[in-house]
Formats: sequence, C-alpha cells, structure tokens
Amino acid sequence: MSFFDILFRRKPRPAPPPPPPFSGAAAPAQLSPSRLAMTPAQLKFLSGFLNGSVFTAAGKSYWDDLLREPPASSVQRFVAAGFLAPAPLAAKLDGKFKATEIKEFLRERRLPVSGRKDQCIERLVAADAAGMEAKVAGITAYVCTPTGKELAEQFLAVERERSRIARERSLQLLQTGDLRGALATVAQFERQQVFQRGVGVDWGRGPDNEDVERLRAILAARPRILRGVPDDQWRTAQVAAGMMHMWGERSARPWLPDSFVGASNLDRETTVLMVLFAGQTKALLAQLQRSTITKVQVLGSGDGTCPACRQLCRRKYRIDELPEVPYEHCTNDLGCRCVVVAAF
Repeated sequence: MSFFDILFRRKPRPAPPPPPPFSGAAAPAQLSPSRLAMTPAQLKFLSGFLNGSVFTAAGKSYWDDLLREPPASSVQRFVAAGFLAPAPLAAKLDGKFKATEIKEFLRERRLPVSGRKDQCIERLVAADAAGMEAKVAGITAYVCTPTGKELAEQFLAVERERSRIARERSLQLLQTGDLRGALATVAQFERQQVFQRGVGVDWGRGPDNEDVERLRAILAARPRILRGVPDDQWRTAQVAAGMMHMWGERSARPWLPDSFVGASNLDRETTVLMVLFAGQTKALLAQLQRSTITKVQVLGSGDGTCPACRQLCRRKYRIDELPEVPYEHCTNDLGCRCVVVAAF
C-alpha cells in the first residue's frame, strides 16, 4: 500500500499514546506478566536483549516515544526488576563485531574459522579472553535474565501466533472473494504492532475503494510476459500475488503449493512477481487516468534492463497507448523489473 499512499494523498496517522510503562522493581520471584502490566513496546524492547545486545544511551532514538521515557531509563528499571543483567564477554563480541571480523580475529590467532558466529566467538574467548576483553573495553551490553527471557519469549510467541492467524484469515477471505475483509484483517493486525509496516500508511482508516480495486486488479492479472502457465494454476499465482501485496512480502513461497509449476520461461516465484507487478501497474494507471495526469514513462532497472525494455524506456506514452508492463518482450531471466511513473 505504501507506494500508492505516498503518491495519492495518504497521511500518516499519529500513533496513539501507549499505556503507562510498568512500575516498581519487585524481586524477580514476585513477578508475573499479568502483575507487571508491561506494554507491547516494553516487551518488544526487552526482546531485543534475548541474546545480548550492545546498548548506547546517547541521543534520542525511535524508542523514546514508544517507551514514553528514554531507553536508558527502561534499561535501568529492567535491571532493577531482574529482567536484564550485564552481558558476558561473548554477547559483547556478538553485538560489536560482524561475523567476518570475528573470523579475522581467529585468523590472526591462527585458529580455525569454521562454524557459526557463536561458535567462532566461543573459540576466541577460550583462546584469548584478555585480548577480547580489550576489544570491547568501554562497551555496555545487557542480556535477558531467565525471568526476562521468559517474558520476552512469551511475547514473541504471541506475536507469531497473531501473525499466523491473521495471515490465515486474510487468505481465506481472499480466496472467497471478500477483498475488503481481507484488507481489513491485515490493517487490524498492523494497528496492533509496535512497529507498523510502511511509510505514511494510515492503518487506522480501513481499506477504501482504491485499495479494493488495486487488489482486484492483482487477482485478475494475466500478464503476457508469462508463457505456458497452465489454466488451472493462474488462480494460485494470483492469490499468492495478492497475499504478497497485502502483507508487503518479497517472497510468494508461503502461498505456493509444491504442485505449482508456473511459467515455462520464468521460475515459480518470478511468475508470481510478474502477476503482482502487472496488477499493481494496471491499478496505478487507472488511478492516474482519474487524475489530471495524461502521460507516463517507463523506468528500467539500471544495468539489468534488457535491450527490449531499454527501447520501451526511450519515450513518454499516453496512458492508453502504454504497452503492458511488465513488458512481454523482456528477456531478463529475473523477469521485467520496469516501473511506470507519471510524466510531467
């Protein structure tokens, strides 16, 4: 939704004030999620320390408004409440350095560089704890205590289950033709998130007619760039494209059964992506036609633009003269990545 929302007048909705942050620093044995009354933002913030995290208190961050206090204050109260503790050396190294840097430290000490990042860090600490302490001198890091870990993992489990239920429900509504209901399900889920998806998207307003028509265009798209798609598989591709669009996903994999073959000239996921692009482009053109804009142009994908698409990008078009995009003569193995924009 975000591209159209930015292009067509949508304004961000001010975030509602969160509930008051949890109070008190009771002993860990006395704590329970119900008694703490922690907000989703606080639990989300706490979950960032599950495996240990470097913490810098300087400057204002996006957490300030969500937590209704500086993050440093939340950290101090989490420590006092028994949710966080100073992180061990391994966690500091994990938060400070990339895996490539950790492997370079191993090479400098003529140690094996194989294995996961945590295994490499364990090897470093065992071989040169003093040297690694020097690498993270002055760094502050925290990790969840068992009590904090339990709270954070419960929160994340609830979040995953809410996501699963919302996606399953939106898929059912999409398959039965209730497009507005499917979109409303996604919007309701996003409204409940600490970090809502999209820039300038007002999830509180609910789907309007343009949102429904955009989704309808995707579910009807049969772009000519796709060759050899069996008739009984178009619907699968269209529904998967609709789910990608509603949920802002890059991959169609969660909604493609093993039996889906796709186009003969492109792989399974690219097949769905072309359906998505075709529907979104058609919806954009319909919106532009209702505005004062009369001409459009096609932008390629840089060095990845094939010769046929480069020809397409050389001129401006009246909306009713524009060839179908994605372009049927595109020869890119990744499918046509051209986009249509208004020409002024």
